[in-house]
Amino acid sequence: MLLLRTPFLIVWAVLVASTLGSLIVTDTQGPTTLLGQNGPGIAVLVIAFAKVHMVMHYFMELRHAPRAWAWTFGIWTAGALLLLSVLFGFT
Repeated sequence: MLLLRTPFLIVWAVLVASTLGSLIVTDTQGPTTLLGQNGPGIAVLVIAFAKVHMVMHYFMELRHAPRAWAWTFGIWTAGALLLLSVLFGFT
């Protein structure tokens, strides 16, 4: 039972659930959804970058790295997400 309470298993379950969430968000019947025309794509980008953040922190041990590395990664991730969301919004 202790294995079921480890942070790695919990993060893995969240990663699997967010993958299924991406599938649900993009499963549409028409050209527009409740989120608008570009909403599902941007939602998938946000979910993907949240997954990147979890993988880096829990499986690549960024949470134990110096704060400068963690902040650099966080700023890079947010900047890349913002840039891709803006570029995706113009398509």
